[in-house]
Amino acid sequence: MAYGFLTARMPGLKLQASLTEAQIGLVLLLMGIGAVIALLLGSFIVRRYSSSVCLRLGTVGLTLSMLAVSASTTFPILAVATVTVGLFIGLADLALNTHAVQIEREFARPCMAFVHAFYSIGSVACALVCGLAAWAELSVLTNALILFGLYALPLVHFQRHLLPGRPRAPEPTKANHVKRALPPFFVVFCGIMLLMTYVSDGTLAEWGSLLLHETKGASESVAALCYGSFCVTSLVARFYVDRLRLRVSDVALIVSGSLSAAACMVFILLTPNVWLALIGAAVMGLAMAPIGPILFSRAGSYPGVDTERAIAVVSFFAYGGLLTFPPLVGWLAENYGLPWAMSVSVVTLTLIFLGSPAFKRTHDTQA
Repeated sequence: MAYGFLTARMPGLKLQASLTEAQIGLVLLLMGIGAVIALLLGSFIVRRYSSSVCLRLGTVGLTLSMLAVSASTTFPILAVATVTVGLFIGLADLALNTHAVQIEREFARPCMAFVHAFYSIGSVACALVCGLAAWAELSVLTNALILFGLYALPLVHFQRHLLPGRPRAPEPTKANHVKRALPPFFVVFCGIMLLMTYVSDGTLAEWGSLLLHETKGASESVAALCYGSFCVTSLVARFYVDRLRLRVSDVALIVSGSLSAAACMVFILLTPNVWLALIGAAVMGLAMAPIGPILFSRAGSYPGVDTERAIAVVSFFAYGGLLTFPPLVGWLAENYGLPWAMSVSVVTLTLIFLGSPAFKRTHDTQA
């Protein structure tokens, strides 16, 4: 929801804080910096205090920091608030994915895509509320108070149903310290693939509403639906991905998803019709739905590495995409136009396709 709010109300935040495209890119860069800092420390924190405790802390902190973002009226204030958002996003994301892998082990069946579906639920709810708020010309702060006030009610109830905190694992001995010093290559490879995945859907999420508003003539309320349409189909797909993984190989899902998503992004950039662009975003969400959960699940369950450490490694790479690409897209948008800047995601989706065969080989080896 926090990420969806930031992307859906970006036109409003841009006007409220008098931001340029380059400053928007820097704001997103600062969010990535905060997330990376959290991930650098998060593996130790989650191991020490458990994923359930860190998940509670991360969600509460994220809610409060998003209210600070929505109240920001100048670039410096917004920048500081966004760093705080990044810190809590990093901690909550690490704790959530670690907890999901622990659930998969507890019940001996995949559930990562189902858990990730609730990312989409938050984004869809956020897009609807933000679209209505923009249509009603509510301020960004009023919008945030309504959205996160409603979110706080179920949060109190559902946090009671997390798995109980696990005792801290014993510290590694000197004999296996060197072995634990570097993560396995496959975990790093999952991180690189996840980086490109985040860049691909993040480009649409962070810049899609501006693309529709500024280059295709959409109103702010319609433009706010861009990421929401992506998330609606992603949500539906992720409720079925775990069952699909029991019948279809991971490599087949990644290949079909990356190629379809690349074609959708090209269509979104080229079509002059706003509603066709929204349909393209919806199909792109359907195509990309399996990729992220597969990467998290495969990395977190890789033998010989602690779950929280593997998740921290792949998440570090993922948020590295938030550090690297938003300022690049902002710079390209100012110099070459937003459509050319967003075409970066077509390149990253192609690279995901090229890297997909490694998952078949790894699956066969582990089997």
